[in-house]
Amino acid sequence: MLRWIKSAGGCLSARLFYILLFTLFSFSALCLIIDGKAGSITFQDFGSFSVSGASPNLEIKIQYEGKKPQISQELSNYIKEQSQNLLLVVIPIEKEPVFSVSINTLRLSWKESKVENSIFFVKDPPVYPIGSGDRLLVEVYGVEDINKEVVVDPQGFVTLPLVERLSVKDMTLNDLQKYLEEKYSEYIQDPQINIQLKEYGSRFVNVLGEVDSPKRIALKKALRLLDAISEAGGFTAKSGDIEVQRRDATGSMQKILISKDALLSAGEGNENIYVFDQDTINVLPVASIYVSGQVKSPQSIQYTKDLTLLRAIAKAGGFTEWANKDKIIILRQDPSGETKSIRVDASRIEKGKDKDVPLLPNDHIVVYERKLF
Repeated sequence: MLRWIKSAGGCLSARLFYILLFTLFSFSALCLIIDGKAGSITFQDFGSFSVSGASPNLEIKIQYEGKKPQISQELSNYIKEQSQNLLLVVIPIEKEPVFSVSINTLRLSWKESKVENSIFFVKDPPVYPIGSGDRLLVEVYGVEDINKEVVVDPQGFVTLPLVERLSVKDMTLNDLQKYLEEKYSEYIQDPQINIQLKEYGSRFVNVLGEVDSPKRIALKKALRLLDAISEAGGFTAKSGDIEVQRRDATGSMQKILISKDALLSAGEGNENIYVFDQDTINVLPVASIYVSGQVKSPQSIQYTKDLTLLRAIAKAGGFTEWANKDKIIILRQDPSGETKSIRVDASRIEKGKDKDVPLLPNDHIVVYERKLF
């Protein structure tokens, strides 16, 4: 199979490919191209590579010769240098990485997260101007008597040795550093000032929904989404996807829905975004499928992406002897809020004549009773 792919060219989805292990296949002058929305990288002098995978990531170790290739800032999220002439490429399986192999060329591409390129996807932690309640550590190198930890008062002032009461509201840390260096230069030759923000006093996010302790969380430091959820007690057994609400530069409220599964497999970056002052994080209840009518155990079933009609009915105990398999109705709500009825013949699915029907969150399956007359 590999010989055919290498000679004839081919494409293999990583969802199938990641369960295989390719170790130390050497090629002469192989060109490896890695691309996605982020960019591309090409190896001209290529030694060998190995591919392995176990959910949630696909990992590729690349042994190369000669000069290290240029790696763009965007691709640095996926490519790490492990040692000299050895790189590790890690792509989450949920991005659906795909291999294309032809003579002397291996191409890897993937889908980028919907979170990227929006007000929610920010590489660097948020930086805020100094506000009331913020705790600052001011240090002057070589002059320990001046070093002091201060809290900004409600009017935006701090009191420091020699400069007395000083308004710092809406300054950045850099602004305050330059100002103090100028002020202290009247008393100290070439003062070197270091200012650290120890704790925000007026920044917070709200965490609601399916967490153990819904509450307002003070932003004492830069937090990512998983950090905020953890401070609210973590997910409950009923937790599902997460909705984050944030105002943009115009003041308009924007929303994004983040998959819980993707978040837990993301690590830093991607879905595990930084949270911002006054964000609202709503952990939604897990989506369900409802099965009623002529099944042995009518019930609500937790939705999963691979759930189909027959699988849902099996989870509900299967059909009763009075079930009309020819007439099963799926009640589904469309984006406008209107409920539509989809009629399905389950007997044809069981016989392999029709494909099983994939379900969507909040579908309601109704199995009707078979009429005797």
